[in-house]
Amino acid sequence: VDVRLHGWRQNAEASPYYTTWLNPVLYVHLAFAISTTLLWIYTIVTAVRRFARPAAPGPYSAQHKRVAKAAALGMCLTAVTGWIFYWMAFVA
Repeated sequence: VDVRLHGWRQNAEASPYYTTWLNPVLYVHLAFAISTTLLWIYTIVTAVRRFARPAAPGPYSAQHKRVAKAAALGMCLTAVTGWIFYWMAFVA
């Protein structure tokens, strides 16, 4: 929330990566974060629409499992790239 309200660039200017790798790493992080958010929305909406009530294994289960694994991988990649960005911007 602090980054969204007050920005981050002024705190990252001292980083040795500020003028080189910082923006590309941020864009990779944002690509994972945005696509993962959209994938989670898709996963949840399709599960609500396609699973029986009460929820039970069915024809959609295999696809749901694949999509959910992709979304989980996206969350891991979002976290890792977020940590890399944080270290490059504020710690290095």
